[in-house]
Amino acid sequence: MKRYRLTRKDFLKTSIFATSFVDKPAIEVGLIYLNDDNQPSNRVLLEKGIAYSPVLIPNKVIPRVTDDGEEFEVYFEAEDIEELSQDYMKAGSPMGNFNSQHNDNQKLEGVHVVENWIIEDPAHDKATRLGFKLPKGTWMQGIKVDNESVKDKIKSGEYFGISIEGDFDHIIKLKSINIIKEMANIKDTITKLADKISGKQKFGSQALESGSVVYFEGDTLSSGSIVYVDEAMEAVAPVGEHKLDDGRIIVLGENSELVEVKEMEEEMKEEDFNKEDVENIGKVSVSNAEGIESLRKENTELREELKGFQTKLTELSKVITEHSTKLSKVSAPDSVTKLESIEESSKVNNYLNNRKSY
Repeated sequence: MKRYRLTRKDFLKTSIFATSFVDKPAIEVGLIYLNDDNQPSNRVLLEKGIAYSPVLIPNKVIPRVTDDGEEFEVYFEAEDIEELSQDYMKAGSPMGNFNSQHNDNQKLEGVHVVENWIIEDPAHDKATRLGFKLPKGTWMQGIKVDNESVKDKIKSGEYFGISIEGDFDHIIKLKSINIIKEMANIKDTITKLADKISGKQKFGSQALESGSVVYFEGDTLSSGSIVYVDEAMEAVAPVGEHKLDDGRIIVLGENSELVEVKEMEEEMKEEDFNKEDVENIGKVSVSNAEGIESLRKENTELREELKGFQTKLTELSKVITEHSTKLSKVSAPDSVTKLESIEESSKVNNYLNNRKSY
């Protein structure tokens, strides 16, 4: 699912131009009201007539669905919320611009913002004293309600919270995060392949008497070496003694560390070699030659694989550059900016470009 970070549009005086009383606020936090004794009274508006509510909560993920049914998510970061609140206050005009359920034809008179602040210290903030449990960076408002109809709807629960209306830049985030992870994995793979091809990463192997093979870092088995049973060196060998095909015995301690190599008790004498032994040595030589040719082939394949990874990395680098670039500015406030992404015709992008309420 796509996730977008919403930010202010630099060319606009304010990105937020109206507030709506709604039954289901996107931030999922309702209003709290003060009674005539300045005590918080949830969902009951008395003589004091001030409603308190968070406007935006940092990093609060808000699920959304386009008109075509495509799901996506949006959120605001703390630094963006602070900028939006400052623009809102400097513009002034939005502080008295309220409507009902995001319906422009149902303007609400007698409703004005009289308090506006950002939570800096949640433990000692006014919002906490009012009964809210909100994080640092949350934008709070106190709204004076002199409209009796609005008061009645608040008392009945028809109005549970507020929701802003605005025009924001949007930057896709989720795919960028996945691409960064994929690039890191590819870079790691390329490094390992390059080291293997160049010989920087050296590892050895040794056949066991049973016919299986163990692997270790370096050219030879030495004290402290970790011994593995797979070429990728991910699965360690069992603790204990293992007899090599040359007659030696390796002793593995805790964590499959090599603690001892026991040499053969007797060396074979020259007369012990017979015709069959000589023939076997010849076969081993042929086998070694075939093994060298196999390694050469593997080396060529690894080079081709490395080339493929480098090509993919170049393509991904271009994509991440596009995703980290903000939307281009336009000259007129009514113009619509479009997100540059992998899917140019994305329904979510089109929906966000035309959506005004959050």
